[in-house]
Amino acid sequence: MVGQNPSGFQAIVLAGGIGNRMREITDAIPKCLLPVAGVPVFWYPLNLLSRHRIIDVILVTSTKTVAEVKSLLHHDKLPKFANSLNIDIVGTDLDDTGHVLLSLKDKIKNDFIVISGDFVSDLSLQPLLNVYRASDAWFTCLLAENAVNGPTPGPKVKRSKYRDLVITTPTDTPFTHDSQLLHMIAEEEVDDAVAIPNELFEKFRNVSASGKYNDCHVYVFKHAVLKLIEEEDEEEMASIKNEIVPFLLSRQYYPMEEENIPKEPSWSIHARMLSSGNATVDKKYYIKCMAYMVTPENGTMVAHLNQLGSYLETNKAIIHSLETISPALSHGQKLDKVTESFVCQGTAIGADKVVLKKSMIGAKCTIGDGAKITGSLIMDNVTIGEGAQLTNCIVCHNVQIGTNALLNNCIVAKDQTIEDNAQHTHDLIKPEDEMQMD
Repeated sequence: MVGQNPSGFQAIVLAGGIGNRMREITDAIPKCLLPVAGVPVFWYPLNLLSRHRIIDVILVTSTKTVAEVKSLLHHDKLPKFANSLNIDIVGTDLDDTGHVLLSLKDKIKNDFIVISGDFVSDLSLQPLLNVYRASDAWFTCLLAENAVNGPTPGPKVKRSKYRDLVITTPTDTPFTHDSQLLHMIAEEEVDDAVAIPNELFEKFRNVSASGKYNDCHVYVFKHAVLKLIEEEDEEEMASIKNEIVPFLLSRQYYPMEEENIPKEPSWSIHARMLSSGNATVDKKYYIKCMAYMVTPENGTMVAHLNQLGSYLETNKAIIHSLETISPALSHGQKLDKVTESFVCQGTAIGADKVVLKKSMIGAKCTIGDGAKITGSLIMDNVTIGEGAQLTNCIVCHNVQIGTNALLNNCIVAKDQTIEDNAQHTHDLIKPEDEMQMD
């Protein structure tokens, strides 16, 4: 390890979001504290950074949760990191990620990585960082074709698949997994007629379009980006995903103003010569944005927990990836009566005919004889009565489920009681006063 920052990068973990697409559970449980294999989700991006010795980290969370986050990190309540991190925990009341980023500009001294606080993966960041360095990009993002997802419990409503329309330069070969990123827009923002800037086609005559990728909200930025966006109208730079990234992509269509061109070391000029295929550097300076597409061999799971389906499915899929994510993660209780399931310590399971299949069971729960739980997430301090059956459900903390209750594709908010023999399908079960406000 050389110096105080062996990677050369700083990292910003954005863990202050309220979880607008998951309000059924995040209204009562802060999103950054949602459990994944019994560990708050904000731990996972920190663990990923630690594995890559990116140790200079700014962790942003809401002012309401900052005290609890500090307590968890400072009192050894979480699995140990592979390498110690220098974590600056920042509480904020700002809602917009772009405004949060600009508020941190005085703390950011180097090129930096922005990573969503709900990103869970055992992948290697090295290919992403290699693409960023080799191309001398101003911005590089991580795209995944097979991000973890699954059916969403609760009331039946039409939901987006949360993919992105991505336009890139064509790859040289089928084995190339990076391209210059020219345009990207979230699926839910796409109308029948997609507005693609004419300037894109004037500069790039040969392009490739795809709707199969998920933007995982893992971004690498050149430090000079901060100066560039600071010169723009602050209200037009409110969101990293929806405004800052499109702004940077559009700046590829025009040469950079001379005053904004960063001073380049000789190795950077050489990199641009190689990437352009020219023996000389064009006097006109264009910024470059890149995308790295995760390859099948890079890790066993990639998950961005930005909606209920991916959150539930990740809690099931992670059972097969615990060791590769971190050897420090608990593997739960070793029980004969469970199949592809994780049971936290302190949970008591009935001795007779209990079935647990593809489920995540929290700590200090009680599961009665004859209960059957399939494809479900059960959080801490939940009591499930004898003969109860749950399929594809999310059950939050401190819930009481009665004897022989039947729940199928349901979400149960914290502190609720389900009566004996109750039957619910595709329901959201929450306090009555919240239902009246809805």
